Formats: sequence, C-alpha cells, structure tokens
Amino acid sequence: MKNILIIIFFINLSYSQKNIATATYELNRSKNGFNFTARCTSFVDNINKKSLFKLNQYDNLLKNGKKIFDKKENDSIVVVGSTSICTDPKEYYFDFKEKKMVQLLYNVNCKSKVIIENKLEYPKWELKNEFKEISGYKTQKAIATINDRIWTVFFTKDLKENISPWKLVGLPGVIVEATENTSTYTFKLLKVEYNNKIDGVSKPIFKETSSFELYVKK
Repeated sequence: MKNILIIIFFINLSYSQKNIATATYELNRSKNGFNFTARCTSFVDNINKKSLFKLNQYDNLLKNGKKIFDKKENDSIVVVGSTSICTDPKEYYFDFKEKKMVQLLYNVNCKSKVIIENKLEYPKWELKNEFKEISGYKTQKAIATINDRIWTVFFTKDLKENISPWKLVGLPGVIVEATENTSTYTFKLLKVEYNNKIDGVSKPIFKETSSFELYVKK
C-alpha cells in the first residue's frame, strides 16, 4: 500500500510540473519615433489556477542613449543608459480561485518598488466574428477597455490553454497578438512550452505597499 501511495504521489507531482505552461512574449513600445522592446513571460499553473506575468525592462534602456520627454502627453522621463534604471522585472500575479491580483511595480528605478493588491476584475471582452491566421495559429478577434485604453487582441484555441500577457486575462485561449488604440504598445507571442523545472507559481512579495491610484499619481 505504501508503494502505491508513493507511485501516486510521483505521478501527481509529474502531472503538476508538466502543467506549468510558459509563454514568451515580446512587448514593443513606440514613442516619439523611438521603438523600445522587452521580453516577457507568462507562467500558468493549470492545477492551482494561478498565473504570473513577468515583464522585463526594455532592452533599449540598458544601452547608451538620451533622455526622452513627451511634453504634449506629459509622459515620464526615460533616461536611456542610466545606471539607475531598474533591471528587475515587473510582476503581475493572478489567483483565479481567490479572485486576487497582485502587482509588483516600479517607476524608473528599483527604489520606487511597491506591491499593489486588488480584487481580480476581468476585462469585459467583446468577441468579434473576425478570424485570421497569425504565425500558423487560427485566431479570433476580441476587444476590451483596460486602463482607459481600448485593446484589440487575437487569441487562439489551438493550444488548449488560457494564456495572456499583462492584464489581458479572461479569454478562452492563448493571446497571440495584442495592441491598443494609440498604437503605443503591442504584444506578440513568440513561443509556448512546458517547463518541468518549475514547481508552481508564487505571488510576488515586497515590504512597500500602495494603491494603484496612489502609484499612478506619484
């Protein structure tokens, strides 16, 4: 009996590890003629119904460059090549069972890091009767408003997973491409794989906390 329990334990462990799906995305930000790119990864725990999205710093900010300031939109200053640039990833954690969202955010440097915890509210997706093939996937169009921007995404059911970048959660499939109405930000799916070296998805932890409204104001 003991041997049977051990076998069942290892089968369950193996199954849970195989069900950690990782999706690699590329984020492109176009601003004032400058293009910034960043790699980001979604980790999805299908057993415990959790996901973690890690957004790395823009590659361009780690190279020599110059300051950029958009006076018209009062956008924040981006100091390219500065040693004060934070190289840690921003993190967006979702617990779909508990309906919680936890964000680990910062402005330009790591000293401004904060944890923001909110109730998980799904975007109100409007599915469109529009389909197209992207990177070999059959995709469907969907639209939702998030943070005052209208996002248009194309998602696929070919991969039998629910995976999304950033806060674009709640669709029945994998988001392959996403862009918003100002054409500033674009997400593109690069690959999906299973990582048996990851035991699970953990929520970010940090000493400083804030509300999202206060973070945006600062």
